[in-house]
Amino acid sequence: MTDISENRFAWIVLYSAMFIILFLRRPDSLLNAQPWAEDGPIFLQQAIEHSYFSILIPYAGYLHLIPRLATLFALQFGLKNAPFIMNLLAVLITIISASYIFSKDFKFLIKNDVVRFIAAIFIICMPTYEIFLNITNIQWPLSIYLILWTTNLIFGSGSTTAAKALLALLVFLTCAASVVLLPALAWYVYKSRSMSILAVFSIAALNVLSSGSHARLSLPDAINAIRFISAPSIFTNFFNSKLPKYGYEITYVIMIATLIILIYYARDYYARNDWHVDAWFGYLIVAFVLLISITRPIFINLVDGQTVLNIGVGSRYVFIPLCLLFIICIRHLNANNYLIYLILFIFAINIVSNYSIVQFPDLDFKSHAEKFNASGECNCTIPINPNGWSFTIPCITRDAYSWYVYGLVLDKQQKYDDAIKAYDKAIEINPQFAAAWNKKGNALKTVGRTAEANLAFNKAKGLGYKS
Repeated sequence: MTDISENRFAWIVLYSAMFIILFLRRPDSLLNAQPWAEDGPIFLQQAIEHSYFSILIPYAGYLHLIPRLATLFALQFGLKNAPFIMNLLAVLITIISASYIFSKDFKFLIKNDVVRFIAAIFIICMPTYEIFLNITNIQWPLSIYLILWTTNLIFGSGSTTAAKALLALLVFLTCAASVVLLPALAWYVYKSRSMSILAVFSIAALNVLSSGSHARLSLPDAINAIRFISAPSIFTNFFNSKLPKYGYEITYVIMIATLIILIYYARDYYARNDWHVDAWFGYLIVAFVLLISITRPIFINLVDGQTVLNIGVGSRYVFIPLCLLFIICIRHLNANNYLIYLILFIFAINIVSNYSIVQFPDLDFKSHAEKFNASGECNCTIPINPNGWSFTIPCITRDAYSWYVYGLVLDKQQKYDDAIKAYDKAIEINPQFAAAWNKKGNALKTVGRTAEANLAFNKAKGLGYKS
C-alpha cells in the first residue's frame, strides 16, 4: 500500500489547503497588496537603486538573498504590481517550507502521515500577524525548512537531493537563525565526508563570518548579554510573561503536554532509539532563545538586577521555538490516537481564536507608485505599513507627501526656514494636508514667527489634526 505522503493527490490537497488558509488569514495581502516594513526601504528601494547588486547588500547583520531575489523578480512586473508578486511568492515559499514535514523523509520523526499533514497545517496557522504574507519575514518559515533539512541529514536518511541542498544553501544565505545549525552541519560533514554538504557548509560559514561585521551587536552589548543568559528568568519570561501578549496561550498546552509525555516515557526514555531527536530539538529551542538574547540585546532589560527578555513587538521571535515544541509534543502521540485528537482539538481552539490577521490600512500604494520614473531627478516618498514606514522612488516632480517628508528631514537638520518652504510646497499641492500645516506651525514657532505659527496650528486643527 502506498503511503499517503507518496500520493500526488495528497500533496495537491495539502498545497491547496495551505494556500486557501494563508489567503483567508488576510485576503487583502493579495487583493490589495501593499509593501510591509522592510519590503519598502530595504528590498524595493535598494533593488531600484542598485539593481542586481542589491543581493550583496547585508541588512541587520546578514544577507537576505531570497527576499532580494523575489523583489528583483517582482519588479519585472512594474512597481505597482511588485507588492502582489512579492506577497504571492511569500505564500508559495511558506507553503514549500511548512509542507516539507509531510514528506516521507520525516517518517523517522513522525510515523503517522496524517499527523505530519496536520503538523504542516499547524505551522501556517501560528497566531502571529508578522510572519506570513509578506516577503520581509519569509526567513522564519524558511528557517523551519532548514531545521527539518538538517534534522533529516543527521537523524533521518542522511542524504539529500541537489534541489533540496540548493534551497538549503539559499536559506543559509537568508536566515540569521541558521547560525545555530552550523555546528551540527559541521559534524555531519566530518562523519559523512559529503562534498556537496561541505560546499553548503563552507559558503554558509563564510557568509556568517563576513556578515558579522555588519551586525547590530557591539562587544559590550554581547558581553553584557552573555553575563546574564544563564539566568532561568530568560526562559521563564520568554515562555511565560511575553507569549500571551501575542495570542500564544497555546504555549502552555504544548509545554504541559510535552512534560506529561516525557514523564510517561521517563522509565524507558533512554532505552528508546530516538531520544536524541528530542534532545536535538531541545538544543535548538535553547540555542534560538540565547541567539535572540545575544544578537538583539535591545530585548534584554535589566530590572532590579534580574534579567527580563522583552520581546517588544517581535512576535516573530517566538515562532520557531513554538513550532519546535509542537513537533516534540506531537511526535510522541502516534500510538495514542485519542490523545492526538484531544490535544489537536485544544490547538484548534487557540488557532481559530487567533486565526484572522487584521487588515492593513489602505495607503493607496498604486497611486503613489504611478509617480515612479527611473530617469526622474526628484525623490518621491511612499508611505507604507506599519505606521511611520516609507521608502523613496525616483520621480519627475515631488508630490505633497514627499515635500512633507523632505520638510521633516530639514527639521531634523535644524534648517527651519527651508523646512517651512517644503511644508508650503506640500500645502500648495494639497491644502487639506493637516499634518503639514501642523509641522509648519512647529517650524514657524521655533524661528519666532508666533502669529503665523498660531494660524498654521488653527488650520491644522480645523482640518481635524490631533496631536
